Amino acid sequence: MRKEDIGVMEDKRILLHTCCAPCLLYPYRRLVDMGYDVVSYWYNPNIYPVMERVIRFRELERYCSDKGIEFVYDASPSSDFFSIMGDRLVDSPSRCSLCWAIRLENTAKKAHELGIKNFTTTLLVSRYQDPQEINRLGKDIARDVGISYLAFDFRDGFDWAHQEAKRLGMYRQRWCGCIYSFSARARALFRRGKYEKIWI
Repeated sequence: MRKEDIGVMEDKRILLHTCCAPCLLYPYRRLVDMGYDVVSYWYNPNIYPVMERVIRFRELERYCSDKGIEFVYDASPSSDFFSIMGDRLVDSPSRCSLCWAIRLENTAKKAHELGIKNFTTTLLVSRYQDPQEINRLGKDIARDVGISYLAFDFRDGFDWAHQEAKRLGMYRQRWCGCIYSFSARARALFRRGKYEKIWI
């Protein structure tokens, strides 16, 4: 293999920040179709409670193992997330941008550490996230770290990914991740009288 060919292959590696197994499905397929060598990366200390984070991690780990997807992770505890967010962790929309930034920055640094020149995130497949803000953050962070961020809007695959996850029998979470999204779901269920589903 020629040296220049090796360089091209290295340029096609991408570290994909992965929030959960169902959200991996569509971005992974799209990136592979584009010729990228995808490495799935888990870094989600925001997920509450701890058992929920363990379940999501294990489901992603299992799926990557079954499919032969390269998988790396950083199992930072929730205390790291709360210490980073500090007083900024409040029940307001601004907390989401801070949460995205923390995870994207960690992904960019991990990519640099691994010698991977590109990164992006599965957060871009969710209808409940803001792809414009996530992409803006990703580009700014990439510039600071000195690697490339690939901006996408994967939301056209949201329905397909949901159905595919269901077909595969994947664990599908019922809230975004943090304690505030958990509480918002609990309040909504409580208002509808569905008390038995609050903790499920």
